[in-house]
This record gives sequence, structure tokens and C-alpha cells, in this order.
Amino acid sequence: MSKARIIADYAGTGASTDLATQDELNTVSTVASAALPKAGGAMTGAITTNSTFDGVDVAACNTTANAALPKAGGDMSGLLKANAGVIFNEDAADVDFRVEGVGSAHALFVQGSDGKVGIGCTPAYNLDISPSSGDAELKISGAEGQSASIRLFADEGDDSGDIKRLLTDTSGNFKIQHYASGAYVDSLTIDSSGNVEVNNGNLVIGTSGKGIDFSATSDGGVSTPSELLDDYEEGTWTPVLEGSTNAGSYSYDTYRTGGTYTRIGNTVFARGSLRPQDPSPSSDTKGVGNFVINGWPYAPINQTGTTSWPYSHAVVMKQGGFTTSSTTFATRGDSNGLNVYEQSTTTIVSIDVTDADEYATIWSFTWAYLV
Repeated sequence: MSKARIIADYAGTGASTDLATQDELNTVSTVASAALPKAGGAMTGAITTNSTFDGVDVAACNTTANAALPKAGGDMSGLLKANAGVIFNEDAADVDFRVEGVGSAHALFVQGSDGKVGIGCTPAYNLDISPSSGDAELKISGAEGQSASIRLFADEGDDSGDIKRLLTDTSGNFKIQHYASGAYVDSLTIDSSGNVEVNNGNLVIGTSGKGIDFSATSDGGVSTPSELLDDYEEGTWTPVLEGSTNAGSYSYDTYRTGGTYTRIGNTVFARGSLRPQDPSPSSDTKGVGNFVINGWPYAPINQTGTTSWPYSHAVVMKQGGFTTSSTTFATRGDSNGLNVYEQSTTTIVSIDVTDADEYATIWSFTWAYLV
């Protein structure tokens, strides 16, 4: 302050004293209720000025509205500057903090009741970005040559499995990463060309009937086909020999009986062989009718879509056992299994199951069928 005079009741006697010229300040012991406070302290007395602060006569100055500090509850139209820390609502009262913008009454809103922060809205979440109109956008930008990422920590991030990261790198790749052995590892990558790569783990179809949809490709069939690849499977299976009229029950040489298969979509590619056990146990029951191979890993259906000829064909070979007039076999596969016939030049002849079930006979076969 310059050229200022402060008049104070420094002794608590009710007398006004000019502190600027009072020699008694050096000799009088000021009481606590009349003393000027130290920095940061609270003052309960009064300071009266009838002169100037920094050359301005405060007592005589008619301060304009846009230069005055507002009263409690008033509005201030000037600029507020703080050169140190600022704390709003230190007592944690249930009061909101709101900043308005052009066209937005809640450009920034801190909800006093729960501390949630809204941008463009009254928040329903910890951070809620919901403008009243237009798109909602959040920009996270790395410096030149640097990536940008968001890290997600579940359960306080106290285990590696709790931590994930979304990252876009300087090569234009977008990555989903997991945390393992002290470092982030790529789980899935979408590169700058839009190609998707599963870097670790498998692509798991979690719902039956869902899969990979190829409907964007052109259709080659005469009718609208299904272009959903909804299954792939590899496994083993155990073929059985049956009669077409009565299946019967047989025991098998386990060394020579078994099969493998691959299913792609609605087609099963099955391979296998079987040999009845020698000697046949007393618990076995011989089948009745024509020779049929069954036990397929998936039940076959009508193979052509027509009831007049619902069959598809397979390759069957025989080693040893009963004597046939031909070494070539015809097959008809449908929902009842794979029926096997002797094939001559002009005709096919049924094979009785009681001939096919001889223990010295090994049957081998391959069939691609619909399910």
C-alpha cells in the first residue's frame, strides 16, 4: 500500500489511532481482540480507512458494477484469477458445481450428491458425456511419434488378469491387449487396412448357431444359400455294423475298429474301419436284413433334398472274410446310415448282415454326408 492511513483501536479502548504516525505502537501491548492477524489468521476487529489504497480513495470511490466483488449469491461478470490453489466445496456439502457454455447449460457439471462428473448432461455415471445435440466425442491424442491408450483396471488391478489396455499405435494398428509377466501383450489387432488378427487365444463362438457370415460374397447357387459357417469340429467315433431290419448287437476287435471325422458347417467327412470280434461273445445278437454301417458322429439326414433319391455315396473296401462275386461295392447313404451292396457291371446286390459280420472281415470306408 502507498500513501495509506489505517485508523485502528489498537488498545481496545474505543479510541481511534493513526497507526502510520503512532509512536505508542512501540510501547503499548495490543490485546488479542484488537491485534492485526498474522498471515492466514482471522481478524475479529475492524479496520477503518478514510484515505487511499494504491492511490485510490476507497472511501470516496463509486465502484462500478463490473468492477465490484459480488455480494453473497450475486453474479460477477469480470475475470476471476487465482494464483494459488482453489478448493470448491471443501466441506463436502450436497451442492453442485456447474459451468455453462453456448447452447449447453451443463458444459461441465459436478454433482454434489455423489461426485459424478457430466459433460453436456446431468451425470448418471462416474464420467458421463452426453451432449444435448450432436455426436459425443472423446479425443485422446499422443504427442508426435507416440501412441494413445486407455487402461482398464478391474478389482483394483491387483492381479494381471484384471488389467486390459486399448491402444492405437503409430503404425495405424488398433489393439486390445492383456497384461502378463509385467508387460502388455496383444490379444487382438485391427491393422491399418482393416484386417483382424487374433494374436493370442482362440476365436470362440459363444452361441450355438452363430458363426462367420459370408453373405457379402456373391451367390453361386440357384437359390438363396446359407452363407453362415457355424461349425468346425475334429474328433473320433466308433462305427458299428447293423442289419437293416433288426440292428443286432456286436462286439468288435478294438485294434481294428474306430474312426476319425472332421465337420465343416453342415458336412461331416468321416473315415473309419470295423471288424467283428473273434470269437463272437454269447452276449452278441446277430442283426437281420441288409448290411448297414452306422454309429456316425452326427446323425445323417436326407442327403439330396429330394425324397425320390435321398442318397449320397461313399467309398467302401473289404479285407478277408466271406467271398463276394465282386471286389467293388456300391453304397447308398441316407438318414438310416450307410447301406453297402455288391456292385457288378450292370446291377447291385444286397449284402446280408450275417455275411458281413464274419469276424475275419475288415471293412474300411470314407463318407462325406450332410447333417
